[in-house]
Amino acid sequence: MFTENELTDREKEVLWALVQGMNNKEIAENLYISDKKVKIHVR
Repeated sequence: MFTENELTDREKEVLWALVQGMNNKEIAENLYISDKKVKIHVR
């Protein structure tokens, strides 16, 4: 069951990339998603 406090797999990928020091553009390129989508996940 999904609860509000759980992260999706994509959110975990974005979080891990942030921990590695990547910026939004780098994350978007590495995960093949848009900058805008990265910003949504980071919020």
